[in-house]
Amino acid sequence: MLAHLVVQGSEQETEAQSLYRWLTDDPEVRSFGLTLKSSTSLPGEMGSGLDIIEAVFNGAIDLSTLLLAVTNWRETQGHRVSVRVTSRDSSIEVDDANQEDATKAIQSFVDSVKED
Repeated sequence: MLAHLVVQGSEQETEAQSLYRWLTDDPEVRSFGLTLKSSTSLPGEMGSGLDIIEAVFNGAIDLSTLLLAVTNWRETQGHRVSVRVTSRDSSIEVDDANQEDATKAIQSFVDSVKED
């Protein structure tokens, strides 16, 4: 499976690089074939610099692990930042939702991706 992670905000490139470093330091996630890319390499996207993280993984459990790592990274940030994760034709915004809502949204997203 393939997922694209896009950090939303004015410091998109800097934040994407920070998230990429966080993910590659995570022993449970670093094996997911992580690549930092330019958004101009994606159809219909405009951008400059390295601002998209591409992850290749095996299935729903790995996707859940990836989303948990993204959520943990967000909690370490001193300011608001959100991350859009897209896999297949589904996407989720990892943002300031409360923990219960975030857990439900992540589970729903993972279920929608594995049904395809």
